[in-house]
Amino acid sequence: MGLTILVNGSARIPLVLGIFLILVSLYFFSMGVTLVSNGDVASGLLAALIGFALLATSITLIKLWGLMKIKGKE
Repeated sequence: MGLTILVNGSARIPLVLGIFLILVSLYFFSMGVTLVSNGDVASGLLAALIGFALLATSITLIKLWGLMKIKGKE
């Protein structure tokens, strides 16, 4: 039911959310580098791990958007 709402309603939500999450993941990556260079290794690695998780989620959302576009053309 949720997928049909997105297809019939606003199909751009996964794309916009995916791009937003990519930008947030870049922020966490830069924060991680800054923390590691200041000597806070554990905090820097945690920030980098959060960045990787957000990046994986954003890629999944962009793939979902692409599949919704393909399904809408059929």
